[in-house]
Amino acid sequence: MASVGLSYFAASAGLRYERKVFSDWPYGLPTHQWLLPGSTRLSRQQRNLYYESICQLLDLDLYSELNSGDEQQIAQTIDDAVRSLRSRFRQHPDRGLLTKHNEDYGFVRNFAGMSLLWFSASAFAAGISWYLLLKSLTELAWALVNSAVLVVASVMAYKRRDMVYQRAERYAESFFSRLTEERSRLAQPD
Repeated sequence: MASVGLSYFAASAGLRYERKVFSDWPYGLPTHQWLLPGSTRLSRQQRNLYYESICQLLDLDLYSELNSGDEQQIAQTIDDAVRSLRSRFRQHPDRGLLTKHNEDYGFVRNFAGMSLLWFSASAFAAGISWYLLLKSLTELAWALVNSAVLVVASVMAYKRRDMVYQRAERYAESFFSRLTEERSRLAQPD
């Protein structure tokens, strides 16, 4: 029961952190950003292929929204497409890299969201071990190991935003690869 509670706590902390990293949530996520007309992440040709794939798979016409010029409507249509594709891809029998990258992203996001907890625990352990060493109640090795863990935790706390963003980018790559595969699969004659 405690592990279930901890997993919900970690997910909640991860979602809160995700909204800090991608402040325009959900529109700031790479899966959404790559589809925006002004995105420099993809070529216009690649983005157009994705628009065509989305139209073919979901009957959502991003071209007509782009022509309307209504930025809010464009963002909402992209969000509709991403959510629908995510649901469709979850049901795909070949779960492959998309599932792995989704799990990686969720783990890193939740881990980063709990950084206050694990960083504090590392600092506390290092402080206690040095205190016990000064009182001659422990060995130098424990203080050095806990200090090394604190250094690693410090670096990870500092780099957590980059780690979350990098994992989100990797997920987006797999997401759009799956979109391309789905379109190719539909285009093949039976």
